[in-house]
Amino acid sequence: MYYQCIGKRICCDGIGKTFEISSRQVRFTTPHVFKPRQKIRLTVKWPVLLYDTCLLKLEVLGWIQESGPGAAAVKIERYEFRVGAFPVPARPLAEASASDLPEADILVPGLRL
Repeated sequence: MYYQCIGKRICCDGIGKTFEISSRQVRFTTPHVFKPRQKIRLTVKWPVLLYDTCLLKLEVLGWIQESGPGAAAVKIERYEFRVGAFPVPARPLAEASASDLPEADILVPGLRL
């Protein structure tokens, strides 16, 4: 996942790993320590394909609820699923190998949209 702290300007950005997600909050790993209530934008590669062919990403706008060394929690203010700008394998998914697909940030067995 990718994150950007926003305000009057982008103050920092980086890459982390999502380790918990719910309808209200996202927790992720980060080397940064953020100020409480700081605005942030997250982009997460979604692990499920739309119609088994189209890659998705989850874009979240929120604010830092808590932050410490190595991890942060974001209160979700608004979210949106968008079509990912990632290449889709040319072969049907039944024939595609795991290396043909991009690695997802979160793994949820059996999750369907």
